Amino acid sequence: MKVLFYYNAQNRLDSAIELILRAHSKEKSTFIFSNSLSFLNDLNQKLWEKPLFLPHLFIDEKDAQKTPFLLSDNLKKLTPEKPLIFIPFPPFDFVVEDLTPFPFVYEIVDGDEENKKSARLRTKEYKKQGFSVQYFDLMA
Repeated sequence: MKVLFYYNAQNRLDSAIELILRAHSKEKSTFIFSNSLSFLNDLNQKLWEKPLFLPHLFIDEKDAQKTPFLLSDNLKKLTPEKPLIFIPFPPFDFVVEDLTPFPFVYEIVDGDEENKKSARLRTKEYKKQGFSVQYFDLMA
């Protein structure tokens, strides 16, 4: 498994949208997971705005499996056939092993010290489990 680790995000909402737009331009589909329902609701609203409109639904909505982008705050509801865009917020109540079934994980972390500290611990765990980790500084 490969983790593409995007750090120093000025705005995680904008960074998530950029990744989704990139996937959409390549006709790829993805899951978007965050443990913050508030963040997912903000993302949902932004993705429906014109002219941005990108087809997406929350995982529990009717016809969700027919759309290329699925949002969820429950990792266990997502199946591993698509890459995962992961936007973590404290508290982190999952373990890295839960991410292993996904072919790619795109993690987005901002400059908040608590978030960076937690991200460093997750990165050590990714590496310990043999995951390939690539880093992308969004401030560069």
